[in-house]
Amino acid sequence: MKNKNMFFKIFNLLISKIKYFGLWILSNLAKYSVIVWFFPRLRSSIWKIIGVNIGRKVDIGWDVFLDVHYAKYLTIEDDVWITNKAVIFCHRRNIDNYYINTRYKNEPTEPKPVLIKKGAAIGTGAIIMPGVVIGEGAIVGAGALVTKNVPNWTVVGGVPAKVIKLLEHKFK
Repeated sequence: MKNKNMFFKIFNLLISKIKYFGLWILSNLAKYSVIVWFFPRLRSSIWKIIGVNIGRKVDIGWDVFLDVHYAKYLTIEDDVWITNKAVIFCHRRNIDNYYINTRYKNEPTEPKPVLIKKGAAIGTGAIIMPGVVIGEGAIVGAGALVTKNVPNWTVVGGVPAKVIKLLEHKFK
């Protein structure tokens, strides 16, 4: 009986490692593959396979970092544009019990959902932290560090990101 339990533990560990390796391969294919240049929507399709909730007409640039192990906590609505080198985190370390002479990497991780609403745009090199909502039609400037929710129809930038501009209706 003991050998049987050990076999199942090893088997489950092996399966989980194979799954993570497959996700890593897919995420790197989405990040770096030249094939994606010829099929622009392929990147968002690969992200969907990995587990991201993606809407229609989503454009994802080159070398965008996706929190692969927490992909199911990322929702991207329709017509979103994420430019090159953006980073989106969907988890954080809980450091409530982190003290001197303890190991940071042993602290547990907590998933925090990220929602990027319809028509939003994420600039080059922007970092989206866990638990953030990017509002409808909002623009996150290049290099911004988003630590709080971004209101609808605004432009944010800086470290940490702050509202730079409120977008207005276009009158004819």
